[in-house]
Amino acid sequence: QISRNSRCVKSTVTNCYIDNSQVDTTTCTGSQYNGANVMTAVTTNCNIRNSHAYSTTCTNSQYDGIYITSSTTTGTRISGP
Repeated sequence: QISRNSRCVKSTVTNCYIDNSQVDTTTCTGSQYNGANVMTAVTTNCNIRNSHAYSTTCTNSQYDGIYITSSTTTGTRISGP
């Protein structure tokens, strides 16, 4: 599901919930984005809230209030201040 206040460009989305987010050139599978900017990423079973994720591969991870780039995370929880 992609909410009306989201933008999704050049992406593949399968079983994802995208709300109030900007998504570009991303493959999303079984993930949730809320208030996020996700660009050039691959996310599988991730929960990304109020975060910026660029050039990142995310698997079974949670990001909340962070800026992450050029990273690979698996089974990780990262929170901002």
